[in-house]
Amino acid sequence: MQVMPLAQPLGAEVLGLTKSQLAAPDVPDRLRDALHAHLLLVVKSQQLELADLIDLAKVFGTPEVAWDTGSRHPESPYIQVMNTASRPVTAAKTSSQFWHTDGSFLPHPTLTTILAIQQLPRTGGETLFVDTRLAYEDLSPATQLSIRDLRLRYSYRYQLLGFQTEKYGIEDHATANDYPDVLHPLVRAHPVTGRGSLYLDQLCVAGVEGKPAAESHELLDFLYAHTITDQRVYRHIWRKGDLLIWDNPSLMHRRGTHHQGTRLLYRVAVAGPIPRGLPNGA
Repeated sequence: MQVMPLAQPLGAEVLGLTKSQLAAPDVPDRLRDALHAHLLLVVKSQQLELADLIDLAKVFGTPEVAWDTGSRHPESPYIQVMNTASRPVTAAKTSSQFWHTDGSFLPHPTLTTILAIQQLPRTGGETLFVDTRLAYEDLSPATQLSIRDLRLRYSYRYQLLGFQTEKYGIEDHATANDYPDVLHPLVRAHPVTGRGSLYLDQLCVAGVEGKPAAESHELLDFLYAHTITDQRVYRHIWRKGDLLIWDNPSLMHRRGTHHQGTRLLYRVAVAGPIPRGLPNGA
């Protein structure tokens, strides 16, 4: 197995990985180290069964049951089926087309996500990633200090019923849910490496704890504009057999704005710890 950094702002391609190698003594550690270093791993020409995807997830931690009960695979509660028909350029955005990080509205947000293509659209349907670790490190020391102790309110209802619907006209119409709001640090320490990153989510961040709405949105708009720049974004063009593994504490991602033909992927995720801020003096 070889890990080759991409000629991109982030990510690496994993060459020569087979499912039989996952049982080799050194491969799991090498995969974890590669993910923490590069944040996104691209594995090509894979033909993994459902059980293989779950075994791969176990390399990075404990697989989580897909929280969206409506899209679980009938053969496994750990596999989420992401099936979308053609999306014309003129269509209103859906939730997955906004920058987000998986499960941010949960007390224990998703740590690692694995996404495997099953059916390619004829055109479009790419997935984009942006490096929020680098975005934090590129802030001035004064700005880093001013935001490091702030907490954000993450709300699943927010994307369905609140600010995003009013501002962007999202098409999604979900039923009432039982996910209460949670508070997470704006500057998050990675649970393994300890490095800081901006923990942002355009869908579910309802505001900054203790700040008026106008001041809260002003700060968030500044951080999104600072973070989402070409030099920090990797755009993945899907090919048959592609599999992606990424680090949610350090990245945001979104689906491309349109595609032609059915786009079908399987997703399995690894549960993470409660997010923590940077320790004093870090």
